Amino acid sequence: MPSFTFSSEKGQWYITWVLTLLILVAVLCCYEKFLQSKNYQPSVAADQSLWNWHRKHVQKNDSVIVLAGASRIQLGLNTAVMRQLLPDHTIIPLSVNGHYPMATLQNLADDELFEGLLVVSFTAQMLEPQYWDMQRKYVENFSENYNSYTAWDAKLTAVLKSNFRFFHHALGVQKVIESLARSKTFPKTSYVFGQADSSAEGYYDLVDKQLLRKRFVTEKQQNYQDNPAMNKTLWQQQINTLNSLVQKIERRGGEVVLLRFPTDGGHWQLDERYYPRQDFWDVLTEKYPNINTIHFKDDEILSSFELPDSSHLDVADAKVFTARFIELLQQKQLIPQTH
Repeated sequence: MPSFTFSSEKGQWYITWVLTLLILVAVLCCYEKFLQSKNYQPSVAADQSLWNWHRKHVQKNDSVIVLAGASRIQLGLNTAVMRQLLPDHTIIPLSVNGHYPMATLQNLADDELFEGLLVVSFTAQMLEPQYWDMQRKYVENFSENYNSYTAWDAKLTAVLKSNFRFFHHALGVQKVIESLARSKTFPKTSYVFGQADSSAEGYYDLVDKQLLRKRFVTEKQQNYQDNPAMNKTLWQQQINTLNSLVQKIERRGGEVVLLRFPTDGGHWQLDERYYPRQDFWDVLTEKYPNINTIHFKDDEILSSFELPDSSHLDVADAKVFTARFIELLQQKQLIPQTH
């Protein structure tokens, strides 16, 4: 009899746990449907561990395409479109929001395993000495502290967060309760949604574009005023160093392309005032015609977009921009033609 009672109680506990789990799943499914109805999107916050995961997958393979830069390439090259149009290539985003990529370029130049195509989001300002090491901490952390457990954990977490809205950091239970108590509304999320591969998509209809544009232009003007452009002598020295890194990759069969993403309105006017194309970009391309370059102003499609914040592409435009960019890479024979 005692044995029978014990088994009965154990079975009841199993039933209780199963029912609890089913209720929890049902609640989460309902919450996910609710968030979807409110046009919330899943989002992943990229971090060092996720960057390490992608950096580790740079293999000795000429079909690898690495994307290096900051927010413009994160938002401007749609990796889903790239994978759809280039199914035989491995796309590896190594961009870091707010950080120029020269340290990553140098790291890949020194890596004998890398012999693929490196796409660098390029502006003249990124060669200023004070910006050269902006991604250095990412490179050094990968070299010194890479851990397969944390990298795998970051990757699996990113996959989950990219598929379920309720994992969004602003839509957790505590954040929702606080927002409802404070303003009787659900929390507002950013208009930029991170993807599992560290790229991002911008949905600018969710934000006041006029206000955002004004802020971006004001901040860029202040940045240029606080950090005067280098003189012509220093620019020559910096592009010499840049060319040596590019040649290092090219000598072992790799390729590098410098891509100048669009800016428009007041932002482009500031770019031209402080870093005139004829004094910087044109000097680079004339001195080193071996370096592959694509400037948005040289292509009718790449220069046709209205940028909602003066500096980044909306997700719909990014898809068109990406498809055209791939066509230009094929025309330059940097990647094979696809059908």
